[in-house]
Amino acid sequence: MKNNVKKLLCAALSTAMIAGSIVLPMTASADDTALKSWKFDFGSSDNAAESGYTLVTPDVNYVNNTSGDDQYGFLGIDENSYKLGGRLDGFDQQEGQIIKLEAGGGTGLNDGIGSVDEDEYGNAGDKYYPVRFALKVEDERYYKVKATVTTLDPEKDAKASLYTERKHPLYTEKTIKAGETETTEFTIRTTPIYYEKSEPKGQIADEMVNVCVLGENTALAALEIQEVETAPTLWVVGDSTVTDGHGALPFNPMANYTGVGTGLTKYLPSNIAMVNEGEGGLNANDNNHFNMIKSRIKEGDYMYVEYGHNHKNSTKDQTFTGEYWQNNYLQALPKYYNACKDVGANLIVVGPIDRHNDTQYTAETNTWVSTLNGFSNIGKNYVDCLKYGGEDVASNFLAKWNEIAAYAEANKDKINPLQKQKDEAEKQKKQYEKEKTEEEEKEDKDADKINELTEKINELTEKINELTETLAPLIDPLNDLKAEADKIADDVREAGTTEIENVAFVDLNKPSLDWYTDITGATKKVTVKDDTTGQMVEQEFTNERRFTDYYFTTKKNDTTDGTHPNDMGAENLAYYFFATADTEKYPLLEALTANFADGATHETPTAVSDDVIALGWAGTTSAWPTYQTPVNYEYPIVIKDISLNENNEFVNMNVYVQDSMGYYAIGVVEIYNENNEKVREFTTADYLDNVASKGANDLTFDTNNPPVLNEGETYKAYMWPIDMTTMELVSAEDGGKAYSAVYTPTDIEEYILPGENGGVEDFNHYNQTELTGSSKFVYGGSAAHTLTLGKDSSGVTYTRIMSDGAKNGTANQGSFYIMRPLENLVDEKGTNIGTGDSGRYMIDADLMYVSGSGLNFAFSESTTPDKSPFVSNEFVAFTIGSEGKVTVDGKEVGQISGSAWTNVKYILDMSAGKAEISVAGANPTTVDIPTYSTFGKTAISTLKHFIIEGQKVAFDMNLSNLTVAKLKDTNATSTLSADVADDSIVKGIDEVTVNADKAYDNADLIIAAYNSDNTLLDLKTEKKQLTVGENKFTVETNRASKIMLWDGINSMKPLNMTVESKQKATSMGKILISDKDVLKTTVAQGNTVTVKAVPNDGCIFVKWTDSDGNEFSTEPEISARMYKDLSLKAHFAKQCGVSDTVSYNVTSDKKLIKAGQAQTVNLTLSDVFDANGNPVKYSDSDVQWSCEDAAITVANGVVTIPASYTIDTDTKDFTVISTLNNIEKTVTLTLYSYGFFENVKDGVVSATWDGATSTLAGKNVLIAPTSGTSTLTLPTSVEIGDNTVITFKTAFATRNCVQPRYFEFYDSNGNKVIDDVIGFSWSTLYVGGTVGNKGIDNSTGHFDGAAPVGSWAGDITITLNKTTGKGTVAFGTETSVEITLSSSATDIASIKLNSKSGAGVDRMFGLTDIIIK
Repeated sequence: MKNNVKKLLCAALSTAMIAGSIVLPMTASADDTALKSWKFDFGSSDNAAESGYTLVTPDVNYVNNTSGDDQYGFLGIDENSYKLGGRLDGFDQQEGQIIKLEAGGGTGLNDGIGSVDEDEYGNAGDKYYPVRFALKVEDERYYKVKATVTTLDPEKDAKASLYTERKHPLYTEKTIKAGETETTEFTIRTTPIYYEKSEPKGQIADEMVNVCVLGENTALAALEIQEVETAPTLWVVGDSTVTDGHGALPFNPMANYTGVGTGLTKYLPSNIAMVNEGEGGLNANDNNHFNMIKSRIKEGDYMYVEYGHNHKNSTKDQTFTGEYWQNNYLQALPKYYNACKDVGANLIVVGPIDRHNDTQYTAETNTWVSTLNGFSNIGKNYVDCLKYGGEDVASNFLAKWNEIAAYAEANKDKINPLQKQKDEAEKQKKQYEKEKTEEEEKEDKDADKINELTEKINELTEKINELTETLAPLIDPLNDLKAEADKIADDVREAGTTEIENVAFVDLNKPSLDWYTDITGATKKVTVKDDTTGQMVEQEFTNERRFTDYYFTTKKNDTTDGTHPNDMGAENLAYYFFATADTEKYPLLEALTANFADGATHETPTAVSDDVIALGWAGTTSAWPTYQTPVNYEYPIVIKDISLNENNEFVNMNVYVQDSMGYYAIGVVEIYNENNEKVREFTTADYLDNVASKGANDLTFDTNNPPVLNEGETYKAYMWPIDMTTMELVSAEDGGKAYSAVYTPTDIEEYILPGENGGVEDFNHYNQTELTGSSKFVYGGSAAHTLTLGKDSSGVTYTRIMSDGAKNGTANQGSFYIMRPLENLVDEKGTNIGTGDSGRYMIDADLMYVSGSGLNFAFSESTTPDKSPFVSNEFVAFTIGSEGKVTVDGKEVGQISGSAWTNVKYILDMSAGKAEISVAGANPTTVDIPTYSTFGKTAISTLKHFIIEGQKVAFDMNLSNLTVAKLKDTNATSTLSADVADDSIVKGIDEVTVNADKAYDNADLIIAAYNSDNTLLDLKTEKKQLTVGENKFTVETNRASKIMLWDGINSMKPLNMTVESKQKATSMGKILISDKDVLKTTVAQGNTVTVKAVPNDGCIFVKWTDSDGNEFSTEPEISARMYKDLSLKAHFAKQCGVSDTVSYNVTSDKKLIKAGQAQTVNLTLSDVFDANGNPVKYSDSDVQWSCEDAAITVANGVVTIPASYTIDTDTKDFTVISTLNNIEKTVTLTLYSYGFFENVKDGVVSATWDGATSTLAGKNVLIAPTSGTSTLTLPTSVEIGDNTVITFKTAFATRNCVQPRYFEFYDSNGNKVIDDVIGFSWSTLYVGGTVGNKGIDNSTGHFDGAAPVGSWAGDITITLNKTTGKGTVAFGTETSVEITLSSSATDIASIKLNSKSGAGVDRMFGLTDIIIK
């Protein structure tokens, strides 16, 4: 009945519209199932719309077209389009991009609208900028769409791509013959999408039908859109490999990251809608996105669930074999099944696509290893348990996997280290086998090397076999449990009885790897750089992993993502969902894959063409369009420099034109005298035409009567517009405004990074094509890099700095740096002392951005020129980010152009703790620099190297005209003032007597307070009423004061009075500044001043406070680095007695004592405070000491253990008690019977240790230095016998680290005890070999020739036998490795902990519980 009423209403409305000649975009539909219908004809306003259609012309802007009944039109056609973001239709415009549309094509419905013209980088509109049409509709509705695409130029073919919703492809790169059309039908469901990881978050409305076309000569011709009652829907949920992705314009299907779910629409039947609720960072435990689907899915719908990648990121400790996170995935699947079962929908569990990393691929055999097939196996088994066994069998399967995870978790500490050793041994064996094969294939093969490699392979084979045997008792029970789980699924599959119909499984893991195999096994030609000639040549490759890069996210001149497909990859991987779906086993898949049935037709995935591959490797060629967001310049001109001759005559003004001007422009110079008063101004003789070419220009001054800068004068300059007719300056009233920032001369004292000619480094030297060692620059890092020298069309010489940011083929893991020592910073002896921590230093450079982000311009404190700057004290001046955006300490300050040179001038004022930076000639931005804005010691004491670096980022940038210089002093000063605080002065009491001759109602009492240096400090007034005769009152003063009484402020007539001092105001202490009895001093900014608070007898110093009342220091004598003015107050207090004590602590110089030797321990009281937190003065006689053990004596804090005191256990604790003012404190000390023992008890190192300590993994440890050596010296040496045992525990911070940490033992004569290396690299213990030039073997990432023993933190045991000269090293219970003792070693006197190169605090490593017996 409802539908009949709707039909009658539609018919009536249609009749009324015809009668009234009303034309609306929404018209009655001839389709009985349609609830609403829209028909759009795209073309020129010169052509009438086809009958029943609404004409849409190129200027119809969706954003503004809001006056009618329906909102529709094009997105992206105005200057604010970049603000729309990429969530509407998947295309993300950048600032400055405007899509230009034009009508063309044939006639009738064969005409259309296409994207035309080029952007400023030459990217064609039709190829890179889509036609983006949108119709506003309601959410939670279904729409059938018919889209017609044609050729914009009817005489040429088109290569068209059609997208709907958020860039869901319907076909891609399809050829449409000249003048013909292509009509496609599809179905969509408008649905809110949930966003959890990106802003704005939450449920975001859709409310839009989107249709986009893209491609050469492509035009959108017509659209028919019908709202229908319902349609079957494929609901997709998954992680970043599944979700919809945004495509930045200019659009390149090989650049942007897009999930597999996006590509599904290309192959779906036209009557099925697809909604993708996936999002990056999710795993199967997600609820927000799941609930979006659960609340909407209906009978007959499909739920596509693809997860796996992010289960490895669980915060719970993972087992090496992965059972925990596989089970974590599995246990989440029932909720998806139940949601489908509840409404009669269909569940499809999908095995995840795999990664395509170097570590997975073997080129020799063109084979790939899966990293995620465990999810496919377990997902398939769960589905089949449901299908063939029902819910009870599926529950049994889930329970069995809980057993598996529990066993793996309980045994992970045993399994993980052994399995990792085995894997590393197999990896090393594979490397040696490869080297052996390569050597055997050489004509001049080295037999000794082959034998050596054979021996190493045999040793590793034996080790692998041993580890396999050791692992078997641990792994076998796990494999048995997994076999039991597999059997549950196998048994019901074999029975073949279907219990549940609405479940299916489709694997994309193996198909993805099979597809990679097809790609990498092909033979292709690629243009590459010849290693010998340096020329670009075309070479043939096969079995090449990099062929897969074209199908994964790859930004221009950037590394390829190892996980996330691009648009090309997404549609190819989605294809395998349909092509490999087993419809016979899972009949519910038949409807989804109807286009793949026998006799049906379907779209095919688009492959990257051989022509694109031939251009070069992914991301490096013209197939990746160039684009940068336009730079918004504050001024069109930058004044680079003004030169004066030896007579101080102005000669030339060098300027750089970077943007267009409305007027001509001329240089203006203003001259100021010593009082900063403007005395005259003049202009350049030359001017700039308003159409002057962008780039460098020179403007000369009057050569006949040159202007002169007289002694004592300064100047400023700027560019100003002039009238093109009168050649006069355009006044501000007439619209004149500065064409440049104000230029002030930069007084360079010394070039500290001089070029070949001693000044600016312009890179116009070395007579080479690349920046090499002869240029004084040192470069290094793990990422591949290019440092070429070049010259642009205007003659500017530059160096190109480019790095791929990859390490061993893994994106965003490599680092790269260029560094060069600063010069001309020497003391009187000629020693390079660096910058120190004061003075002004400048970086001035011309830059041109190409791509990438995270490029730092920095200085390093490092004194070693070949040392990586990442592990030394480093000061980052500014950073070049994406789009060329410049930041200082995270604050954006400007942008570098990608098409023209942009000047960046950075001045660091260490003395003031500030820096100013100007980008593209803009007014300088001033920022505080925390490193130097401190009154204390600076974190970096001096700078000695200039660095350009990138850590785990890819970047590409051109650099020219680099100036690094020390600037002349500005003679700025800072003032330190200090005084005693008011609360530290005993108030004075004065009695005032006045005999008044008459009554005074408003007499004024004046109290003038003075400092100790007799300077006026304060002036207070107080109103007094006086009666005739004698008047007495009391006055309190905080300082030495003068008291006056006037009859009123106005008349200021003094009254006769007498003042009797009852008590003088006295300070509890005094102030000394630089050892002088003064309260103020002024020094050069950045200099250090010492100020001291001296308490009077019977008083104590408490603290310093600043002008805001905040505590500044509790030390009575401080040194203040005067980067700005500082005002301090000294606070004192009356000295408290012992009876006022309420708290104190006891510290000891050691906590561990060797028994059987005469030993003393010194105990000291600290933090002895009264109830107000003031320190208490006490003497030794005020403290009582005792010990629970009568054989141990304590006197005046000295604990004495006699040599006769022995113990019969390894360790024994005893307690010492101190008593002060009836408050007891205890200290527990430990005696040990070992030869040596150190565990950093209570944070105290009992032996002599010159390094740092910390807490790692809950243990107090000795920390390895960031570089160099730290030494632990034993109190007494331990003799080496035939069964000397050394044990210790290791601990790591949050990250493992490739930088080697190794231990060395020395005897009392300085001889090394053990010849072999014992140390950690990548958190694995290695024994044997040597520490190479860089500390590691580049082929393995570890010590040269060393063997792995164990992984991560654990107990290490070293046994030594003096007679045999041998020993062993064991890690926990694992197999020990033999070591060799030095023949000259006699005892163990010290242990050195070495770091070949350093690492950050998140990669710290430490030792504790060191025992020698």
